[in-house]
Amino acid sequence: MIITEFLAILKTVTTYEPRRSGNGYSCRCPAHHDCNPSLVVSQNAEASILVYCHAGCKTEDIMAALSLKMSDLVSPSSGNGDVRPRNNNGRRVHTDRHAAIAAALWAIRQDDAGAVLAHTYMYADARGEPVAAVARINLGTPVGQKQRKQFRPVHKVPGGWCVGDPPSQWPLYRLPSIAETGSVHVCEGEKCADALAAMGYAATTSAHGAQSAAKTDWTPLAGRQVYLWPDADEAGEQFMADVARILIPLNCQVRVVRLLHMPEHGDIADWLVARPKTETHEQTVAALQAMVDAAPEYVPPPAEPAPTPQLADGGPKSKYETMLAAVEPHVVLWHDPDRVAYATIDVGGHAEQWQWGRAAAKQQRPPGPHRPPRRY
Repeated sequence: MIITEFLAILKTVTTYEPRRSGNGYSCRCPAHHDCNPSLVVSQNAEASILVYCHAGCKTEDIMAALSLKMSDLVSPSSGNGDVRPRNNNGRRVHTDRHAAIAAALWAIRQDDAGAVLAHTYMYADARGEPVAAVARINLGTPVGQKQRKQFRPVHKVPGGWCVGDPPSQWPLYRLPSIAETGSVHVCEGEKCADALAAMGYAATTSAHGAQSAAKTDWTPLAGRQVYLWPDADEAGEQFMADVARILIPLNCQVRVVRLLHMPEHGDIADWLVARPKTETHEQTVAALQAMVDAAPEYVPPPAEPAPTPQLADGGPKSKYETMLAAVEPHVVLWHDPDRVAYATIDVGGHAEQWQWGRAAAKQQRPPGPHRPPRRY
């Protein structure tokens, strides 16, 4: 286990936010009634977790109060990650996902010592077996600025876990919870999917954000009603357009839910946070359902017009040059000694000859000896 996970468990049990103190953290001890934080949590050189209670509680009692094993104090990696054999792709194999994430965090800390693991989003197959994860890592950020962050994927391989994307497509996020439901709601990002799921909706998303819809296997949604919840920006609209292009061939009925009164870049998680404090859970769900009920059917954007044909020098072609490019594969083009251009066209088994640029046809007029057929 890594120290950020240990501190998160400690906070859940004691309801006290660990505070930085020197090289460690000041916390409340779960093994006794601790009003004045007396537990110190730190790490040794190997990144294993050290706990010390100034009230005298034994480490075994502290771990038991957290429902953890003594082995959970040992770092899942040593230095830059657990040294295990490499898989066929040349990536190092770690003992478990915690070790793989610890290795990814260690690599980021070489450039940003303030980086901490903020959250891990698990991806499972339809049976609920973990197959991949995305770690959100918060970077050191000056006070008053927007939180800087990075994401690192890890995936399961024979014998352990590796840092990086799985060799095939990602499963849908929260796949086990949406496998047997009717309608499904697609958000942009795991945070939004979790927020909407907490309101009682079958929510999902794809890994790696707005640019990577094609990296996920969407086939579990085939034939179902799907609601798209785009973020309030151009990237969000483009992401949902990409998802719709994948879902429509799967016979999905696709509708788009528009968030009301949202600032630029706002999403469903922001919408929920901005709800009035006096609003009840039932009122919030009713407001959500009103938007769902009003969601229009997705309409693909009009196809972009074909680009104007260009000459080799980059200029636009004239009308005749465009016509010539269209018919050239099907005709014999030639000119007479006066440089008048003609086209010989096979129509129903007989040849028709047209003078280029004239509307009158010259049927069955074979070229004379003074006008030998000649290709350009």
